[in-house]
Amino acid sequence: MSTTLHSKSAETFNHPWLAAGLELLAWCAHRQPLDDRTVRKLKTTAECFLPVLKEKRLDSLFYLTCAPDAPRQRLYDKVWAIQKQTLLEVGGLFAREGIDFYLFKGSESSERWYDSRALGLFVDIDMLVERADLGNVKAVLYGNGFRQAIFDQAESRLVDRDVLDVALVEGQHYELVPFRRLAPIDVEGLDLQELSNPLPMPLAMVGDQLMVAVELDVHHGVATDIEIDDMTDNAQPSTVGVGQTFSDSNLLWLFTSRYYTEVALHGTTSLRDFCYLLPIVAAGNVDWDVVLRAAHKYELRASLFYFLSFMSSLAGGTVPAEVLDELSPLNGTRMRDWGWQLGKLFDFLEEFPFTELIETRRTLAAEAGALTS
Repeated sequence: MSTTLHSKSAETFNHPWLAAGLELLAWCAHRQPLDDRTVRKLKTTAECFLPVLKEKRLDSLFYLTCAPDAPRQRLYDKVWAIQKQTLLEVGGLFAREGIDFYLFKGSESSERWYDSRALGLFVDIDMLVERADLGNVKAVLYGNGFRQAIFDQAESRLVDRDVLDVALVEGQHYELVPFRRLAPIDVEGLDLQELSNPLPMPLAMVGDQLMVAVELDVHHGVATDIEIDDMTDNAQPSTVGVGQTFSDSNLLWLFTSRYYTEVALHGTTSLRDFCYLLPIVAAGNVDWDVVLRAAHKYELRASLFYFLSFMSSLAGGTVPAEVLDELSPLNGTRMRDWGWQLGKLFDFLEEFPFTELIETRRTLAAEAGALTS
């Protein structure tokens, strides 16, 4: 049995997509140009791994490092440019109404770390507002063409959500039902042949015009058990140009732990969250005392230890050893300890951990038997 487990693992780690995925994720940490040899190797095997990278939401990393003018990347960038312009408009409207808000994940990461290049098709824009501002937020968005609606592919239009459904969802969650508004996109110079039918969101066809269904996900909380003040402490201006964002320390502990939980409980297989987090791990702006305090307060040791260890290995050991020692799941409750979870994310079967121990035990037993015979 142990031989079979080992051979399967070896075959998995020789698979082109996994090697490419790790190479590209490591690039995220410092975003320096890849050497010519690595670029040639990635381009040579791109046909093998690009479909999987698309599935894992990492294909933009290949384009950004090896083919920055690829048609698909130009599409991603055009969609993000429309979303960003809409966000700037909404941010100005919120500012005039005195509504404070915080941006995070894709919008903030693309602007701050990736020179405003998109990391794939962004389905939505995440923002956090104060609960007391929700009524004003709704008024502003409804007054400027946004609707709590879904795009009906068959009818090629936005269809409003039922008000009772909206009330039910919003009464049980820490975010509003998404707001959407259609905006036209210029398709000149783009290759749309590879796009699936129906179109992937946020793309939508209305008549002969390709549109972007710009979606705003408005949160008034970040998790059911996280106090907002713990997130907004030491907030900083957003690099998008409107609103604010969380400090690197708070971004890191919150979204690493959330990602770990989503993989365990919701079957998340996307690797894009690592693209958001790796630059933070590598930048050196994290106050590790803040991370450790949050880990203790919310029992996050396991949900931070595994993924921070993984990201540190890709970023050159930027997470201090003493921090990882303190975050060890052995130091607290293991109720939310689901192990490394890298097998789930990278599609391989993790090795049986006791192979060597069992082989040693068998050897010792055999030797003991020989001595007594």
